[in-house]
Amino acid sequence: MGFDWYVEKVTVPTGHSHGVMQGVVWAIPNEMFELLGGRLTGSLAVSFVPTATTSAESWQPQPLSLLAHAAVYADGDTSWVPAQNQFVELAALTAGARRAL
Repeated sequence: MGFDWYVEKVTVPTGHSHGVMQGVVWAIPNEMFELLGGRLTGSLAVSFVPTATTSAESWQPQPLSLLAHAAVYADGDTSWVPAQNQFVELAALTAGARRAL
């Protein structure tokens, strides 16, 4: 049995100090949730593009936290976790921490 689903990249300007944020949208039909239930899982790959301001005299890349939240759209309702303008903060691993795993 196949399902009509997709994933797409989104870029959203924010009114907060976060600047422009990028993310993904997963469009998954209700039937897929009903059949798979809690077994429906996914993962994301994160890429980083280091940048510096033009006025920076010296600049070194530094690890920052990732921000995440989710919205479920169903039956005309929207449920945000943790909330529409709140995020779960995920610490990025440094290269040394990744080698230690």
